[in-house]
Amino acid sequence: MRIAAFVGASAAERRTIFERLRRSYAVRSKLVHGDRPPHDLHAVLEQTEQTVRQTLRSWALNPPDGGVDELDARLLS
Repeated sequence: MRIAAFVGASAAERRTIFERLRRSYAVRSKLVHGDRPPHDLHAVLEQTEQTVRQTLRSWALNPPDGGVDELDARLLS
């Protein structure tokens, strides 16, 4: 939720980012617990990498003044 709130420009984009990262975490969990990779593993990895790059770029160029606490305040308001 923090990443989606930080880099998403609209509600729709934030929802897309959130769903993408939720899928990424679900795939990660299955893999570390010994399940077989999903058929769309390559696509999940590409989307995850794209989102991580976007987040790091945004944080480096325009970090929130209050850091993670500011993001949490945005989510709670």
